[in-house]
Amino acid sequence: MKYLGLSSYQMQDMYLSATYLDKAYHQDSTDMETCLYLGVSTGWTIDKQKGIGYLKKTLGMIFPADELVVRVYRELADLHVAFSKPKDAIPYYLKILDYNTDKRLVLYKLGSCFEYIDKEKAL
Repeated sequence: MKYLGLSSYQMQDMYLSATYLDKAYHQDSTDMETCLYLGVSTGWTIDKQKGIGYLKKTLGMIFPADELVVRVYRELADLHVAFSKPKDAIPYYLKILDYNTDKRLVLYKLGSCFEYIDKEKAL
């Protein structure tokens, strides 16, 4: 269904494209390409608001939620620290600071990394 919808889209038959892509979307709602072209073809033909909704969902697929990105960076940093590699954790903690999170904990963990590195140098 997806490729029939994409072919119809390429031939600028938006109604047919929306029909096929809607069926493909119901089979796999996680396919970003299907969601994108369904949004465009639906928005220009059948239901503009619904098309906008699909396009917003596509944006959500492209850009993960900030909380998820912060969580991944935090886990990467914490794992580096757990394996006695605080120097490798620092870039991840710094990336977390770019997001609107509780910076106190991140700054504390950064300070701990630098303290650990200083203690290592002293030995």
